[in-house]
Amino acid sequence: MNLKFTIFIVLLQFTLSSALFGQAPRTILVEDFSSATCPPCAATNPIFRAFLEPFGKSVVSVAFQCHIPVTGDPMYAQNIPDVSTRVTYYGINSAPNCRVDGKIAAPGTSSPTHPLNVTASYLNSRLAVTSPIEINVNHNLLLGSNGAKDSMEINVAIKNVSASNFNNANYVLQTAIIEREIRFSKQAATNGETEFHNVMRKMIPSAAGTKILDTIAAGATKLVSFKVPIPAYIYSYSELGVVAYVQNNLASSKEVIQTGVSEPKAITGLYTDLSLESINITNKDNQCDNNFSFALSIKNLSTTK
Repeated sequence: MNLKFTIFIVLLQFTLSSALFGQAPRTILVEDFSSATCPPCAATNPIFRAFLEPFGKSVVSVAFQCHIPVTGDPMYAQNIPDVSTRVTYYGINSAPNCRVDGKIAAPGTSSPTHPLNVTASYLNSRLAVTSPIEINVNHNLLLGSNGAKDSMEINVAIKNVSASNFNNANYVLQTAIIEREIRFSKQAATNGETEFHNVMRKMIPSAAGTKILDTIAAGATKLVSFKVPIPAYIYSYSELGVVAYVQNNLASSKEVIQTGVSEPKAITGLYTDLSLESINITNKDNQCDNNFSFALSIKNLSTTK
């Protein structure tokens, strides 16, 4: 065989291999631990949210409303087990607090886990670290009729885009139902906050996640599917989304190697959903006064009148 032709074939095979198998761009996960009972959180959260906005879809944020410094946050009270598991997992003992891809993001600073100590250069350095996998997430709301319970169907596709098998018993798929935006007519607890974003509402199937025990061959895709009831405490179905991420559960690592998100979807079809916006009570002179007036503000979140 001609030497030039042989070299051409080798280079072609290498080029095709590189095209078929490489590394995927990374989507960063920010896990933010906050509470509606935490005064510093009220000051920090808007600033940190504005800081992350320029990164767009390259950064996915999930808020864990917790019990620090005291209980009283209604979103924490609605799902104590899942939040508590993640708090214990990272050893969180202060708020506000955050992890970036499972890691402490500001080592060497006086408060290495404080969200406002995360820098743009650090996030850019994480974005430069590619991943051997891609994660695509999709969800559908299955709204019940004839007495059936409302549920959610979630599909997570993990594709191995590297040139070697993906197998490590320490990897766990974490899947979280989030509520993109929650607004209260008055402060949710005691720190004045009325507006919350990307709040974790339920970990599927639990905060223990789903172990990835089988091997995903180079170029192959593993599909993980769930069908779960929608929690009764959800404020708005139209704000529901899903965040999925693969994390190394090894205690010395805890690195999140890739993240995917399914954004909230518009509700279609016939569905009735009314929300109580506020209650205003007037003409009540004191606690013993039995004569008063009130007004209710009701919002129609339905697809029907």
